[in-house]
Amino acid sequence: MKRMFKQLGTTENLKRQVAVPNAGDHVIGSYVKSKDVETVQAECEKFAMEILRMNQK
Repeated sequence: MKRMFKQLGTTENLKRQVAVPNAGDHVIGSYVKSKDVETVQAECEKFAMEILRMNQK
């Protein structure tokens, strides 16, 4: 994932790489496989608000 992250064409200021050490699986956003869905969800929401400038409802 780290190698792929560097290859993305998105400018650095619009990318965010976050470690989720307790996820346990590659499918970190899956409630079926992940052991830390809450952190993944929180980081996705944080990205949406800070980078995409979306408002929380």
